[in-house]
Amino acid sequence: MIRYCDGVGVEPAIAGLTLDQLTIFLAVAEQGRFSAAARHLRRTHSAITYGIQNLERRWGPNCLAAPPIGLR
Repeated sequence: MIRYCDGVGVEPAIAGLTLDQLTIFLAVAEQGRFSAAARHLRRTHSAITYGIQNLERRWGPNCLAAPPIGLR
């Protein structure tokens, strides 16, 4: 599930994102797990984690709902 963070709508939230940041976010949302997104993008798990951490600094820590296993 993709949430709107801190009341920010889609347009302001994606303004200023790089294509790489958007690609990582979408891969994690679609694949459901960081490791699956890493395989899908042919990147390391740490690269995906770093990319999501940067987005969390921008949007807040709850932009991706993370249950114990995978994402929703």
